[in-house]
Amino acid sequence: MKLFTKYILPVALVAGFLFCFFYNALHYQMVLDDCFYDGIVRKWGIGGSIDLCYKIANGRWFSHIVCAFSFYFLQHNFTLYALYLTFLMLLFILGISSLYKNYCKTFLQKQVSFSSRISFAAVFTATIYFLLFEGRWEIWSWVSSANNHLLSVITCLFLFSVLLEENGNVLLAFLLAAFVGGLNEVNAICSVMSIIGLLLLNKFYFTTIKLRKLNLFIAIVAIASSLIVNINSGGYKIRMEGLPDFTLLQSLKNTLHSFLIPFIHYKYLPFILGALFIFYFFIREGKLKTIWKEEIVIFICAFFIVIVSFFIHCYSLSDIMPPRGELWGYCLLLFIVSAHFIKGK
Repeated sequence: MKLFTKYILPVALVAGFLFCFFYNALHYQMVLDDCFYDGIVRKWGIGGSIDLCYKIANGRWFSHIVCAFSFYFLQHNFTLYALYLTFLMLLFILGISSLYKNYCKTFLQKQVSFSSRISFAAVFTATIYFLLFEGRWEIWSWVSSANNHLLSVITCLFLFSVLLEENGNVLLAFLLAAFVGGLNEVNAICSVMSIIGLLLLNKFYFTTIKLRKLNLFIAIVAIASSLIVNINSGGYKIRMEGLPDFTLLQSLKNTLHSFLIPFIHYKYLPFILGALFIFYFFIREGKLKTIWKEEIVIFICAFFIVIVSFFIHCYSLSDIMPPRGELWGYCLLLFIVSAHFIKGK
């Protein structure tokens, strides 16, 4: 039974993820945003396109930089698009691996082998992929979207990996935090909330863990400063002015509907439930463990932050939450749940 749940099923899950990922990556679908970036980079060059997007598209300055360089070198070559998307996917896996390693080292006082953390990261990534299966294309196969939303999550993974180190590099924490603020605005806001939560938890619940407070404060300041540059841009103002006004009540309803989307798209439920089932047995060791008060508090705080993330998206976009916006929140919740089982390994 252990061979089946710990090895065969997880390998099958990852294989299914890789098949779906590469199928979509190699069968690229044209999208207006990618054509827009490709066109302005050809016309205005790297520097000119960054300036133009910041002024008229949106304020996500770091996303514009990445888009300008990536589309300049991709040259509308769909094979290169697939290679680039594969690179981002591998970065995501490495980000999960790094976060897992540093969490175990700092909070559990144990070293994790390279193979163990890569296998955890691969199964985690496959689970997230099928959990948001309806949005697989816009998350993983839409280049300009990946350069903002997926890259935002990747950057957050590496940032929190540094923040969970007892002696994390200050400069690296600052740079990663600044990049987070220059990508998805809602993810940046929720990252600040998460760092504040980490500070409070460290003060009241995990007092023996010596996180580097300087890194935490620098990360908050860097994200906030970068976010100010983001939302003060002409592009951000134009984007917000172009959206319809939305009422608070309707935004709350759409937030609830966003959580229910996996059940509304019932044809994907077998993928979602199957992936969660496999992930559960992959990370579980022995009997079910007691859930401690601290874990309940952490989950409630994390769930509140995810609700805020969903609500801000619904309110600002005047629509239900798009899957690419859900990625950050579901990664947070899945890792928090994983931590309960990791603790007993």
